[in-house]
Amino acid sequence: MRPLGVSILAVLIASYGVFLVAAMLYALAHPAMVRGWSSNPADDMGVAVGVAIFTPIHIALAGLLAYGLWSLMDWARRGVIFFAGLGLLRLTIKTHSAAGHSAVADRLSAMLLSSFLYAEYA
Repeated sequence: MRPLGVSILAVLIASYGVFLVAAMLYALAHPAMVRGWSSNPADDMGVAVGVAIFTPIHIALAGLLAYGLWSLMDWARRGVIFFAGLGLLRLTIKTHSAAGHSAVADRLSAMLLSSFLYAEYA
């Protein structure tokens, strides 16, 4: 029997993938609006690369992780833990560098990453 939390995570990750598919299709159907996503016209290429390359990668990862969680695969659990750890690490770095504590952010990020890796493989 699948735990309720795993089912909820699988549905949320799958809905994220569906949202990305809808957003990508909308961006492809309305390219003039996509150009307005960046404030600098020189950044239009970055937005295009994001829509054309990174969004399909995110869609594939979301579909793969949602399927793996729904099927109770151990690799999917590890993948979700890994990406959650990366998100926490990114949030920690952004928060501390915005406050001007870059040395503290560096040490804290290294501590979080090492404790994450130790807990995962110990």
